[in-house]
Amino acid sequence: MRIFDRVGQAIDSAGTDRVMALGAALAGLQTYRAAAGVADIFEMPYLITDALGQWEQGIGDVTTDIGIGDIFDRRLVIRSSNAGSRIDIDAEGTGLLFCVPFAVSSILATAATDVANYSVGPEITTEVYGALAAGAAATAGSVYSTALGCQANASASFSTALGARTVAQVAGAVTSGDGKTGNPRGHALDFTGSNTSAGTTSVAVTNGAGSFAPAASSAYVLEVQVVGRRTAPSAGAYGATIRALVLRSGAGAPTIIGQAKTDISGGLTCDCSLSVVSNTIQVNAQGAASGETWYWAATVRATEQRGA
Repeated sequence: MRIFDRVGQAIDSAGTDRVMALGAALAGLQTYRAAAGVADIFEMPYLITDALGQWEQGIGDVTTDIGIGDIFDRRLVIRSSNAGSRIDIDAEGTGLLFCVPFAVSSILATAATDVANYSVGPEITTEVYGALAAGAAATAGSVYSTALGCQANASASFSTALGARTVAQVAGAVTSGDGKTGNPRGHALDFTGSNTSAGTTSVAVTNGAGSFAPAASSAYVLEVQVVGRRTAPSAGAYGATIRALVLRSGAGAPTIIGQAKTDISGGLTCDCSLSVVSNTIQVNAQGAASGETWYWAATVRATEQRGA
């Protein structure tokens, strides 16, 4: 979310329309565009008032419409004098638009509704849906990514970069870094997935990003913990730990150089393994016998060496 100083601008529209035409800056203040210095501005906190004393707070965007000029999209209303809905601006020119932050609790309470991304800190970048960046020069560059820390960079979908200068390139994984810049780099990763299987059918244990996808030019030591819970025909459990060494040369397919499994079977003959599928390391799990229903979860904990 972006905040600018001394923004106050007339609204050249009336009514409850979501998109409104913008007018001139108010005396002693500046327009959103003048404050930002860029063509389009997204994710800004706003306050609207009008001649009737109505008010509205929310998050909106400034873009340009050919023939109209600057327009403002009242994308998400956080609260208002109209019971949380868009106010009915009395007449053209009476509505006033300001850039005004509001309580963080309001943002967090509505985060699951319609807000595309959040940004906190100077020179941050969050231009994709569901992203969060916090820290100077932090970048959340893919959908549902999170970058927390100065120069943290979450470049893969569903990835999280934790700590200064951490670079998260494995989709769906939480990554912490060594605090260095450039190459080579070292990171620690956690990747968790789940799935359901019937009988002895093998399934891939995945998360919202799919399977564990090693970054280009990297090597990993993996410790994979797999747990299964049987619900039919009777209750049961199975667990295993797999240790593996993985190498990915350049942008080629990763190679599992070796893997060793330790079963915690509880008397059940289930199975789990690692395989290479479409440049990912897939965690496979299957039940012990026909007629069984299993619920699986797996966590891949990895030490990553990447680059140079």
